[in-house]
Amino acid sequence: MKKGRNYSSAGTSNDISLRNPDVFHAPYAMPTASQMVPAIFAGGLKFHQIAPHPEGIGAMAAMRMALAQAGVQPADIDYINAHATSTKAGDTAEIKALSALFGEALDHIAVSSIKGSIGHLLGAAGGVESLACVKALETGWLPPNLHCDHPEPGTPKCLVQEARPQAIRYALSNSFGFGGQNGVLLWKRYEE
Repeated sequence: MKKGRNYSSAGTSNDISLRNPDVFHAPYAMPTASQMVPAIFAGGLKFHQIAPHPEGIGAMAAMRMALAQAGVQPADIDYINAHATSTKAGDTAEIKALSALFGEALDHIAVSSIKGSIGHLLGAAGGVESLACVKALETGWLPPNLHCDHPEPGTPKCLVQEARPQAIRYALSNSFGFGGQNGVLLWKRYEE
């Protein structure tokens, strides 16, 4: 085996447990500020072992299916936590997918990625980024996309470069992985 030809993940992962305080009675149970809409799509359209389809077809399909499962229209989304790995192939594909799916509505949707703050956590990235969405729904503050001094052409106009207050109702969290593994979670602010 030649040195440098293989990639191995440390196998990082995480789990998010959401509990309804009306059902789960414990001293530390408290109402959550958000709820996951029944809209999860995980699956893929394999294009290449490590590269996304250059037009973002798999990413767009994942986002479209998540929105359809929830009965939510693209224009209803207020914030997108982009996968945004800062790779030319990945970012370009995601930009094309977002532009194709959201159209002109994307000009008014806040977009950022927290990877510039925390790095890429591999298998744990999706869970941590979902927590950023939950906190944005809870606090009304959007997390910034740090260290993005030269955005790719076509980057959404509402790129959040500094943390800012904005009340949001729906947050979409994208996680796109090797081999066409695409996961999208849709979060909604809790409403009684």
